Amino acid sequence: MSATQMLVYYSTATFEITPEAAVTHIAPILKSARKNNPEHGVTGALFLGSGYFMQILEGDREAVSRAFTRIIPDPRHKDIVVVGAGPIKQSYFPDWSMGFFDGEQNT
Repeated sequence: MSATQMLVYYSTATFEITPEAAVTHIAPILKSARKNNPEHGVTGALFLGSGYFMQILEGDREAVSRAFTRIIPDPRHKDIVVVGAGPIKQSYFPDWSMGFFDGEQNT
């Protein structure tokens, strides 16, 4: 078994952040991630705030790479910047198929 990897990126949302966007754009992202990630051994968290996404993906290198490859072309975001990637000693989100933090709700 390979070491646990983490990939962190941020990107710009391509839609206006409104309460309706939560239903139209965010809910489908979370539903898909929460369904597919456990099957592929991926965990992590998605953050949304001030028109930006930040996501942390964890798992073995191949699983994280495949997940990120599927995420890149998603039209709901653009201007993707990888902040960091590499091995970690342990998962920060071992029980989360995809956690979600909505910074828009706290402003």
